[in-house]
Amino acid sequence: MPWDPDRNADDLRSGLWRLNIAAEAQGHGNGRFAVEAVCQEIRARGDTRAYVTWEPRAGGPESFYRRLGFRPTGEKSGGQTVGVLDLCGKAGPGTAP
Repeated sequence: MPWDPDRNADDLRSGLWRLNIAAEAQGHGNGRFAVEAVCQEIRARGDTRAYVTWEPRAGGPESFYRRLGFRPTGEKSGGQTVGVLDLCGKAGPGTAP
């Protein structure tokens, strides 16, 4: 599936398409665990960046992803904010303690 049909077809990205944690399960580390597992797999496959998208709205997941180190790229995908996490040599999701 192309990331953006108007961009270079070689612009391949790894990351999360959707992460849904039930409201009653939020705040217990489940989301962080899932993001860390995905980032570990991305690293193991030799990639250096992880991408996510989120809907920019009050109560949305932006603050969660930003706490994990994701930063907006300035791009939009289907109206959602695109975020990226640099996995090169930094502590954070996908790194061993």
